[in-house]
Amino acid sequence: MLVVGCADAPPPAARGIVFVSSRPPEHEGEEIYVINADGTGERRLTYSGAGKSSVIPQWSPDGNWIAFASNREDDDGRHSIYIMDGDGHNVQRLTPVGSVDYFPHWSPDGTRIAFMSSRDGDAEIYVMAADGSNPQKFSDNDSFDGVYSWSPDGQYLAFTSWRDGERKIYIMGADGSNVRMIGPGHGGTFSDDGRYLTYMDYPASMERGAPCYGRMDLEGVVVEQWCGPQGNLGVRHAQCWSTDRTRVAFVATPNGSVPFPAGDGDFVRLELYVANADGSGLQQLTDNEYYEGHCTW
Repeated sequence: MLVVGCADAPPPAARGIVFVSSRPPEHEGEEIYVINADGTGERRLTYSGAGKSSVIPQWSPDGNWIAFASNREDDDGRHSIYIMDGDGHNVQRLTPVGSVDYFPHWSPDGTRIAFMSSRDGDAEIYVMAADGSNPQKFSDNDSFDGVYSWSPDGQYLAFTSWRDGERKIYIMGADGSNVRMIGPGHGGTFSDDGRYLTYMDYPASMERGAPCYGRMDLEGVVVEQWCGPQGNLGVRHAQCWSTDRTRVAFVATPNGSVPFPAGDGDFVRLELYVANADGSGLQQLTDNEYYEGHCTW
């Protein structure tokens, strides 16, 4: 594995909420930050270089590492999978430069990482050892396949695929076997007990102009659906839970916020919030005119 230095990295700190931000000073790409659940101790963890980005972080199950995707070594903007300490040090690249890799997901025991790769021309699912060795291709077709979660027991992977001509959720064995379609939608995150999958109801989202979500069992029976704003905020995105599942962090659009210019397009302002599992104790953790993204806790 190639070890990549992290210039001007901040000092070590305890595990917190890790998230992505497009804020200045550079505002040339997204970088990874960490913040305590009470809003203190915000620090930048990645320094990708001019025009580069580091995105889609995920804590390892033991809290010692953060996996993420970055194009810091590729002048053509193609991302690879990296890991780093929770303080931003000891950055290690796990997949080749130019391999076009995204969305790393640690297995529950921390020994493997599933990820999405377009290295062969279209998005497929791969699984490798946590040190980057023994990468295996788990899907192979001409359509998009993107992995979204492991089952809590590590026996299954949930993923989204267009292989049948429309966006649907599938599961497969942790060795890539026994692929089966569950139902329509996008995403597929296992519940703590492994009995349900939370997903985005894509057709409803398009109709309403805001994300709609659902929860289905592993036979595709929908048990819950919800859409639109929650509480006094806009729609929630990028939700992540504390390890004890008592609190949840997410990004949302504050009421009254407006799009801001960034590069070639307009982006809606998104801030990071935290609340108790029942929705009480809502606290806004960030406050700037840019957007915060994908979080892990």
